[in-house]
Amino acid sequence: MENLNPIFEMKIPKKISEKTKPRKTRNDKKHPIKFPVNENIQMKFRQSLIRFKRIYPHVQMTQTVYNTLLLSYALSNESIINWTMPYKGSKLYMTTKILEEVYRQTIGGENGLTIRKGLTDSKVAYYLTVSALLYIEKRGLYSEILQQAKYY
Repeated sequence: MENLNPIFEMKIPKKISEKTKPRKTRNDKKHPIKFPVNENIQMKFRQSLIRFKRIYPHVQMTQTVYNTLLLSYALSNESIINWTMPYKGSKLYMTTKILEEVYRQTIGGENGLTIRKGLTDSKVAYYLTVSALLYIEKRGLYSEILQQAKYY
């Protein structure tokens, strides 16, 4: 059935952009990595953050940010990483959010630790953060974690 008013029959042409540029990604985009922990390790992470906050009360920090600083500390000091510690999946997870560019260069890129060690992202994050946690807790080097915040 045709409309009596020709305005209703007109088709409006769609605008087609001639050049579509790919979107630029933000330079502060983060890559989240979840890694499994047991209750004992989770408690150690939380206690370490509490100790850090007692020493540096002016620094506002969440658990995820603290975990990320531990991860970046381990990346800058690869000699402290213990690749032989036991790893077991669980239903408890902790999260790190490392910069996407740093992730591609160190953990997940073509020459990243995941490929060199033949491990998953979560295993690499687990080994890095737990190794850094144990190293920092043993020596009490919380100032070195605070220095990582400048690069985060």
